[in-house]
Amino acid sequence: MVDRGLVVSIAIACGLLLAVGCSRDSSPDRQGKGVGEAKGSAAVQSPTNAVPSQAATNGVPAKAKPVASPATNVVIEVNGAKVTKAEYERYIRMLHALFCHRNPKADDKRKRAMLANIRRSAARPIIQRLVVRTKLASEKVQDLPEVRTRIEKEYARAFGGKGKTFADVKKAVTSLGFADLFERDYALDVKLNTVFATTYSNELTVTDAELAKVKQDVLEYNKRAAATNALQEARGREIVKEARTGKVDFATLADKYSQDEEKEKGGAMGERIAADFESESPTYWETLKGLKEGGISDLLVTSEGYEIVRVNRKIKPDDSMSGESALDLSRIFLRKAYSFPEQSEEDFRDDVIQEKREKFFKEFLVKLVKSSKISYPSGPKALK
Repeated sequence: MVDRGLVVSIAIACGLLLAVGCSRDSSPDRQGKGVGEAKGSAAVQSPTNAVPSQAATNGVPAKAKPVASPATNVVIEVNGAKVTKAEYERYIRMLHALFCHRNPKADDKRKRAMLANIRRSAARPIIQRLVVRTKLASEKVQDLPEVRTRIEKEYARAFGGKGKTFADVKKAVTSLGFADLFERDYALDVKLNTVFATTYSNELTVTDAELAKVKQDVLEYNKRAAATNALQEARGREIVKEARTGKVDFATLADKYSQDEEKEKGGAMGERIAADFESESPTYWETLKGLKEGGISDLLVTSEGYEIVRVNRKIKPDDSMSGESALDLSRIFLRKAYSFPEQSEEDFRDDVIQEKREKFFKEFLVKLVKSSKISYPSGPKALK
């Protein structure tokens, strides 16, 4: 039987998922732009795209602009495997498109910051992926359904977010125009984890001392989280009192106290309907509906934190964008510290195994990279 904590996703393990915490909405990439961009990227490589222009005088043809040949267009070469500039840029666009797809509420500033972050970090994991691919090229492995299931769950969690399946992720990637890259990385992850599961998993053991330590660490962590949450809750109740005095407007308080993106907009959440809060307690929406315009809620405890919500306006179905009864809302959000759920003895043991596996995997990658032949034919600046 394969352990539950496989070294999942070479893209994740190598640090390509730089912000896997994000909202959800649309972006140019999500609307199919990825396909057009991919075609455009391929076109950049072709020397036939350089069109000579006629000079304004004497009818003498001007010199054609120099175009990089396919050979000099290679930006990374690892053990004979080559990555062109167009492929490199397309990989970056895929990661950014997936980020935007998973975080549709991210504003332009956050999207630009994430693109810069991906670009700064892309070369290293691409090199690591190529190293692993060339290393495993001759490996013959049997198909392990347990490995595929684990990889698919991790892909769904990392690339799709809450409630999304692997099929959802594949559909999104296809619509973005990156199905080929995604399928290639998925196949590599399955092969890598199958090799790892069959070769190295049996070598990893857990001592009683290690098990006791991880239990104690989790216990102490949860105590700190509980103390932090108690302070956040007390703070939230004080903010409710301050907001209800009316001495300071709600937007100013949101800017001062809130711990989410809406704080920059004075806590404005805009028009919302019941379906927007399906993941919260059934009483959440009913509580807000019961408030008058300008009313401020008690402290609301949600899965993510503590909220103080103001009903700015009640919107009738005929006047709302959705055609349903809606509320225009603002909120002050205080983040809840994460705490580990209750775990069985086997869960703790698996956690220790996973930690050891990740450590081994990183060391394994470092050794592979050091023993590989890596070059940058177009120079390091071509990666920026």
